[in-house]
Amino acid sequence: MLLFRASATATDKSFVNDPTLNFQPGFSPSSIICYICPPGPQGPPGPHGVQGPPGPEPSRTATLTVVKHVDNSAGGQTASDFNLHVSGNNALPTDFAGSESGTTVQMSDDPYGVSEFSPNPGRYMASYSSDCSGIITSGEAKTCTVTNHLR
Repeated sequence: MLLFRASATATDKSFVNDPTLNFQPGFSPSSIICYICPPGPQGPPGPHGVQGPPGPEPSRTATLTVVKHVDNSAGGQTASDFNLHVSGNNALPTDFAGSESGTTVQMSDDPYGVSEFSPNPGRYMASYSSDCSGIITSGEAKTCTVTNHLR
């Protein structure tokens, strides 16, 4: 059910119309306010505490920098040969190639974790710093370092 309040004007008259929004001849709508909106992703509450239309995308207020380091003393793979994944609330980006200089991931408050897809798991073993999983909060900045060692 949708319930609207519509204001209409003609010369110096105004009235509140019924929910069917059938305006009387000579009147045209000047504003329409939705008081009960359909279910789904909703924006901030309206005048009666009812959710309004979809709002902006959730803010990403925490920053995680993911650094990829590869011990390739015997030659072989480099950081960009490894694909990393970040799981977390609204994390962007979620999947990316490794980088020695780091990749910045923005996310909302919540638990998170970092994992990798090794191009040669039989040859490399991964270790993760303590900030590669946990809970991140608004305004916080953490650095996760994923290091691969030759076996």
